[in-house]
Amino acid sequence: GSSAVADGQYGSIRLQTGNRQHGAGGMLTMQRGKFSFSLNANGGYMLQNGQEYESTITGTGFNSRTTSAMDMKAPMFMGDASLSYEIDSLNLISATAGGMFFGMDQKGTGAAWTLLPGEKDYTRLYQGTLGMKQPFNNFHVDVDWQHNFASYPGRMLTLSYRLNGSPATVSSYNTYDPADAMPSRKMDGRTNSSDHTFQGDLTFPISEKAGTLSTGVKFIYRNNISSQDVSLMTYPSTEYQYDLGASTNYKYTNSIGAAYAEYSGTFGKWGIKAGGRYEHTWQDIYYNYSKGTDPDVSINYGSFVPSASLQYTIGATQNIGMSYNMRISRPGITYLNPYVEQSDPNHWNLGNPDLDVEKTHNFSLVYNLYSQKFMLNATLFHNRNGNGIAQYNYTENDVLKTTYRNILQSQNTGLNLFFNVNIGKKARLYSNAEIQYTDMRNDQLGLKNYGWHGEIFAGSQQTIWWDLQLSEGIFSHTRDYELQGWNSGFTGCFAAITKSFLDDRLSLSLQGFTHLMGGKKVKFEMYSADADFETRTIIRVPVNQINLSLSWTFGKAGVSVKKTTRTITNDDVIEHSSGTSSASGMGSGSGMGM
Repeated sequence: GSSAVADGQYGSIRLQTGNRQHGAGGMLTMQRGKFSFSLNANGGYMLQNGQEYESTITGTGFNSRTTSAMDMKAPMFMGDASLSYEIDSLNLISATAGGMFFGMDQKGTGAAWTLLPGEKDYTRLYQGTLGMKQPFNNFHVDVDWQHNFASYPGRMLTLSYRLNGSPATVSSYNTYDPADAMPSRKMDGRTNSSDHTFQGDLTFPISEKAGTLSTGVKFIYRNNISSQDVSLMTYPSTEYQYDLGASTNYKYTNSIGAAYAEYSGTFGKWGIKAGGRYEHTWQDIYYNYSKGTDPDVSINYGSFVPSASLQYTIGATQNIGMSYNMRISRPGITYLNPYVEQSDPNHWNLGNPDLDVEKTHNFSLVYNLYSQKFMLNATLFHNRNGNGIAQYNYTENDVLKTTYRNILQSQNTGLNLFFNVNIGKKARLYSNAEIQYTDMRNDQLGLKNYGWHGEIFAGSQQTIWWDLQLSEGIFSHTRDYELQGWNSGFTGCFAAITKSFLDDRLSLSLQGFTHLMGGKKVKFEMYSADADFETRTIIRVPVNQINLSLSWTFGKAGVSVKKTTRTITNDDVIEHSSGTSSASGMGSGSGMGM
């Protein structure tokens, strides 16, 4: 009887067009008895023409300036399918498969100048063309089985498997005029990071009043490869020749085993949670990999990762808590890849295959207030890191080189505030703001940088005449600091108006976005300096957008695919290409992060 009530389907179709992107998507969720299924798919095409880049380097033995103008187009597709089968009231199987494709294609022109000794004006060295195609793919497959024990209420066993892969290729070229100024350059490369993860979790109440114990094990096998084939055409030749010295074929593997235990309990108004995880890593590194070769470096190390939290319930709508945890972050292939990017003869970029893991200690004090009209979350936090990965610039043979090293000793202290205010039944205000003080240094290298920085996102939503739904907001973040310099901030705003028809099944929405920094294009600036150099990079990007979207929903809302309580989350790898860092431990569904 209950399955018949739950049977149904729910879906939507969406179309979107605008001055910088076009797209379409849809989703469908179905439930039939013990089976439930969902499918999501979205595709789009983005245009970003008119990007401008300018970099100046001032050194003790050289001064240079490079410029480029680029146009970019990027088709993309993402989708996933989920399936669950409730074998009986005690057993549930769920599976998910999904992926993403992002194909970036850039073309443009560039030029380079140098400031000769005794001269006031730059002399142009060359001009040329440049381009890059960089399709990126990501896919994952997850399978979970959850079993509840009939004889022991609250006891639950979960077994999980996850496959994840991120294959990518890149093809770039640089040509120079005059032809004898620099050898023309072609590079074809590929990278791939793949994970196989196995996990088991067991949760069981100790007794009705004594709390709950969770324990589990996890194993990850991670394989990372990166190869770059470089060819040069040196004037007067008209043929490209393979450059063995500039090409790479790098590989490293990680095998990570972990076990954890966590206790949680509630005693009156007090809640406590404490636990620890031990993980051991075996790593093999191949600097110039070929099939059958032995690793150049083999290392293994162990780490104990503790966590604890304490919460006090002030009343029905308020609580306060404090927590501590240590997080481990492993550098990914974009940090480790030893390939040296030399398309700019004055500024080389290279990875560092000898990077170590980061270990960060996090402390927080949290206050929560909930009511029908008002919600507030305030978090005071502090974190410190003694071996953080930092971008490091240095000069060698009159060339500025950018790489990464474990040289960062950092401390961050800040306050995050989130609130939501409901004004009647048809309007609300909300904001999320953060301010923090950062101190970064390395005493051995004589480097230090510090300062205040923050960000805010604030908006409102309201329903007005003719049931038009309005939403608008502003967001801004100040300058961010790095060990040797800073990155500029950004301020922008958005607005949208939406009208629904046919009992809210059909929706038409108009959205707009613009920056508030002056000029037609937003200006991003990056500055870095040391005793031997000073470099400043300016990037100008057109970001103003206007989009029109149409969506149609059908079926019965509330239909969903059932999920297991615990599953695999691997968020211990950090990459620099996204500009963000998900620094944490081996991953978790909840609790200790298994």
